Amino acid sequence: MFNRVITFHYSVKNSTGEIIDSSRDGTPFSYIEGLDQVVPGLESRMKSLNVGDKVTLTIPAAEAYGEYHDEYIKVIPRADFPKREVKVGDEFEVGEEPEIMIVSVTAVTDTHVTLDGNHPLAGQDLTFDVDVITIRDATEEEMEHGHVHDGHIIH
Repeated sequence: MFNRVITFHYSVKNSTGEIIDSSRDGTPFSYIEGLDQVVPGLESRMKSLNVGDKVTLTIPAAEAYGEYHDEYIKVIPRADFPKREVKVGDEFEVGEEPEIMIVSVTAVTDTHVTLDGNHPLAGQDLTFDVDVITIRDATEEEMEHGHVHDGHIIH
C-alpha cells in the first residue's frame, strides 16, 4: 500500500464506446491508494503514472466490476417479496453480514420479481481517459478516516 492521494480527471467508456461517466465538467476524482476506492485494474495501472500524465487505460471486466454471473439472477414469487410497491430499477440489500449483496430489480410481473446481483457494469471492459492532476502523501487523518479530505470521492 502506497498511501498516496491521487487526483485525476477521467472519462470512462463502456464496451460499446459510450461515455458512461466523466469528471471533465466538474470536480476531479481523488482516492487513497490501497483502500479499494477505484476498480482494481485502474488502481494498479495508476501506480506508475505521474502528475501531468494523460493516458488511455483499458481495464478488462475481470479487473473492473467483475465478470457477469448468471447465478446472480434470481426470480422470486411476487407473493414472497416483502415490498408491496416494487419497480424495475429498485435496489435492495439481501443477505446477512458479512455476505450482504446489492440486487437490482430487472423485471416485475403480477407473479414474479426478477433480481440481479451483478454490478450494472459486470462483464464489460472499460476504457478510462485519465489526466493526473496531483499526487501527494495521504495525511494520518485521511488514513484513519479512510477517505480524502480535500477531494471529491465518487462511490
